[in-house]
Amino acid sequence: MVILIGIVYLVVFYLGAFLGNYLYELYGKSRTSKKLCQCDTKQTRKIEKIPLIGYIVTLGKCKNCGKQKTMRKFLTEYFVGVFFMVLFVLFLGKEQKDSILISTLYCIHIAVLMIIAVYDKKSKEIKKSALSWGIIAETIYLVYVMLVFNQTIIPKIFYYMILFFLILFDTILLRKRGKSNYAIQVLMLSMYLVIFTGEVIFVLTVIFTLLAIAMDIILRHLIKRKYVKEEKKESRLKDIGFYLCITNIIVFVALNAINYIII
Repeated sequence: MVILIGIVYLVVFYLGAFLGNYLYELYGKSRTSKKLCQCDTKQTRKIEKIPLIGYIVTLGKCKNCGKQKTMRKFLTEYFVGVFFMVLFVLFLGKEQKDSILISTLYCIHIAVLMIIAVYDKKSKEIKKSALSWGIIAETIYLVYVMLVFNQTIIPKIFYYMILFFLILFDTILLRKRGKSNYAIQVLMLSMYLVIFTGEVIFVLTVIFTLLAIAMDIILRHLIKRKYVKEEKKESRLKDIGFYLCITNIIVFVALNAINYIII
């Protein structure tokens, strides 16, 4: 049993490392110094693409261009892997009474939010493919708690109706205008958060999001007044998705940590 649990934790750790690899390729790679390896993943060998192992096997040196690889990628993979292993233990609980399926779905929820946050920060757009995976995960979760714990999901159906109406409306706008509406995307994300984490956590998420945005605006005014004056007012609202995801992760994990300590 101990060996099986160890294998599960190792798998969770490595899946987290793969997520770290993806997040780095999505956002961090563009910030890498030009003195270091800039090779595209298509140009590297298969073994070099494997998180953590690729860096260790090559001793941090690219076999294609001969330049040193950035340590940031390795560290991102490692720490995201550790983060998800800790999350899995946290969600599983001390006595491990909770289902491994629920813990896995919670980890998927966190992974989805991390992807959406990073993508929104880079492209100023909610990544709908990641959101779709989140909706699938939360649907499985709701069906599971309904069947196993006999919990009612009738209130959630109302939120689902709003969510699918927003998806339909966004699809219509996409076909007519050729681009999605960011406000509708944020509303879609909000409905997803309400369904998965519940009303209380969502309200706390909104409160902390507003506080974070207010602090960001104040700091921008204090540090770089000239930049803030030239910045369009519209662009300030483009990080709402990022803040919603980050604050929801913090609130969700914090409440589970408190529950873990108390129980």
